[in-house]
Amino acid sequence: MDLTSIRSTGASAARVDVVIVAEGYTAAERSKFLSDANAFTTYMLSTANKTLNDPFATYGALVNASAVFVASSQAGYDTDTTTVNTAFDARAYGSDGRLVYGNESKVYSALSALKGDARDIVVVLINSSKYGGAGGSIAWATAGNPYSYEVALHEIGHSFAGLQDEYADPALVETFPLGGLNSVHVATTSDPAKVPWKDWIGFTDGLGTVGAYEGGYYRSTGVWRATETSKMLSLDTAFSAPEKEAFIDRFYAVTSGLVTLPGQKVLTTALAATPNNALFAFSWTLNGKAAGRGSGALDLRDAIRAAADGPVTLDIGVTIRDATGMVRKADVLANSRETATGELVLTKTTLDAAHTTFSSDFAGNQYVAGTGLADSISLLAGGTPGTLTWVEAGDGRDEVVGGFGDDVLDGGAGSDRLAGLLGNDLLLGGAGADTLIGGAGADRLEGGAGSDVLIGGLGRDILVGGFGKDRFEFRDGTFGGATIGAADIIQGWDVGDRIDLARVDADFRSAAAAAGNQAFVFIGTAAFNTADSTIGELRYETSAKGVFVYGDQNGDGVADFMIRVEGTPTLTAADFIL
Repeated sequence: MDLTSIRSTGASAARVDVVIVAEGYTAAERSKFLSDANAFTTYMLSTANKTLNDPFATYGALVNASAVFVASSQAGYDTDTTTVNTAFDARAYGSDGRLVYGNESKVYSALSALKGDARDIVVVLINSSKYGGAGGSIAWATAGNPYSYEVALHEIGHSFAGLQDEYADPALVETFPLGGLNSVHVATTSDPAKVPWKDWIGFTDGLGTVGAYEGGYYRSTGVWRATETSKMLSLDTAFSAPEKEAFIDRFYAVTSGLVTLPGQKVLTTALAATPNNALFAFSWTLNGKAAGRGSGALDLRDAIRAAADGPVTLDIGVTIRDATGMVRKADVLANSRETATGELVLTKTTLDAAHTTFSSDFAGNQYVAGTGLADSISLLAGGTPGTLTWVEAGDGRDEVVGGFGDDVLDGGAGSDRLAGLLGNDLLLGGAGADTLIGGAGADRLEGGAGSDVLIGGLGRDILVGGFGKDRFEFRDGTFGGATIGAADIIQGWDVGDRIDLARVDADFRSAAAAAGNQAFVFIGTAAFNTADSTIGELRYETSAKGVFVYGDQNGDGVADFMIRVEGTPTLTAADFIL
């Protein structure tokens, strides 16, 4: 099978999989088909086209799309006057030729390698500029007509969401008796309390107000529809609110595993993962009891603090439900609910006045609660990559050294010294003149109140000064990188803060390096001077993303490191220790 992925947002079982199939494209027209398939996918999912394609734009994170090319011997499709040899025998029906479809069995045979959950929506694009399409279990539409993609969306309304036509066509009345009508947006009653869309009565959007409008299901009278118009009545029109809800119900019917509890990034917070958290409301449980609502994150600090010393197990559960406002029916809301569970295991240790020194070689997750005294806490011999540690040292002049996992080190009040090691660490200085040292991972250092020293270390670090005159210290070989995506970031810049480059050699060429640590020359916003090869230069640029500091350490005019500074429009030489 010649399958090309157009858009992949996740595993098929957890996504709505749209498969676009070629009909009437010859082998030489494969690229044309792929171009058409990509264009339709964009039309179907683009937020820029939200008025006409919703709910697909809103729920785009749930949608995968792929194209399957099947070559036809000849281009086009059969009409009353033309017969061509195509893969799926598409032909036009009816006096006006607008009804165009082919052999669905042949289509499913061509897709047999795809599991059922990998082809939730099948759309056959027919290589023609004529107007036409049809809806059954498969949506059919021509690809080259100005209305082609609108026709395709309309037909998907039939094939996927189970929607009905709302226009009048007396010739089809006998073919579609009212006894077979089962619709969310068309009914044989106008009673607001009895129509299937009663939950939407009075709702107003770009289509007007949801009510009961006579006409629909090929009839002018005796049948009522939910809105004055919709895409099931006229093209270049939005789907109505009840129609959108029918799509959304099907989205949830064909997906599972939309919420998971992946491994935590820090010990203090559980995070739910969904394709798009903005689609859902969250409710949490801890050890079987309600623990919070609304957010995709659950703060675990109080639960950990409340646990007794020793082994601690927290059973965590999160349930999602649709929160877009596009679902009102109770059964559809119920269908949108999913639950994920997980377990956090850790060891808790609480220090006291008689025990203010603590050293751990524990290899698992752990929480250490300090005293109000000067604590010395070291996890240097403990932890492994992937384990999580949280230390609350408390008040006092504390010294805390992290371990090999991902640490949260909170110094509390007092002038503390906190040092991460390996892993991606969060260091919180709190009040006092603190020294925070990041270590080898991608760390976040928050100085808090007081004049702090922040040393990021290796990796891309975020250094947040807070109140006070803070010093952001860098050393040779510890910069995150020389690109916007890799550079270290300084946040919370305030008057009196300084960037300390005294331990960075401004000229690292071998001869100059042998002479010792050279100081930078700050040149403001001027360009690097490539003619000056004896000393390093330091310059900055201002952009919408902040101020970027660049250092040239070998005189070649190219930045060897970059620092991003947020919170100030300009820098002067006085802002640096060179």
